[in-house]
Formats: sequence, C-alpha cells, structure tokens
Amino acid sequence: MSRLVSSICPHCGERAKCRTSKAISPLVTQRYYACQNHLCGHTYSAIEEVTHSISPAATPNEGVRLEVRPVVQAKQQD
Repeated sequence: MSRLVSSICPHCGERAKCRTSKAISPLVTQRYYACQNHLCGHTYSAIEEVTHSISPAATPNEGVRLEVRPVVQAKQQD
C-alpha cells in the first residue's frame, strides 16, 4: 500500500508533495517537497524525527531506544 506524503507550503499554504526522501538515521528522515500551487512553485526540504512510541513494537530494533507515551485524551469541559 502506497501513501502520498504531503506537507503544507510555508509560503502559500497549499499542499506540497514529497518528491523524495532519504534516511539520515533510523529515527530521522530528510524529505524534499514541491508545492502543488503552480503560481507558488516553492521547493523545500524538511526533517522528520520519530520522537516516541505510542505502543511498543512487536519486533523492536535493539539499536533504537524510544520512550513509550500512550495518547492521553483531553478532558472535555462542560
């Protein structure tokens, strides 16, 4: 299953597609984006970092240490 990776262009606010990416480490990826607004045409790079786990991996990588922080639902105010 393929999923398109996208971002929001910091200049015009339109969608930008990820054109390519490269792994810097098991937890850090550099992505290259192209804005889909033809009047803008901005291309840029962004760094994505894995910061923590929501649930532990079933097949963990011994070289990767991530804190497990479950999602906490915000309490609704009446």
